[in-house]
Amino acid sequence: MVGLSGYIVLGAIGKTGAVIGTQAFTPIENHLGKRWTFIIAAICGLAGVLVTYLFVPDMTGDDLADEDAKWLCYLAENGWDGEIRDERDGAALTEKIRVGPRGDDSALEME
Repeated sequence: MVGLSGYIVLGAIGKTGAVIGTQAFTPIENHLGKRWTFIIAAICGLAGVLVTYLFVPDMTGDDLADEDAKWLCYLAENGWDGEIRDERDGAALTEKIRVGPRGDDSALEME
């Protein structure tokens, strides 16, 4: 859930960036030339790397299912009353989190 939402947002940002880049860099190339267009594009790329390094947490080794469970708990604690279904088997994801992926009580509990 959380990961999928992130991909959707990132896809939209990427497409928006492509449109803005096309509209912005064409006049820059016409007025300053290809060399400065490349330099400005490189600066924008480095700025993107810096923003990513500073603001995106390192999720290496983390289980995204646990992040989904935490997100559902957060939603429930803040008054969200809905149900999210797992597309693979149609079961309610909220119920899977209560019971656990293997049917035991190892999952995070929704309070």
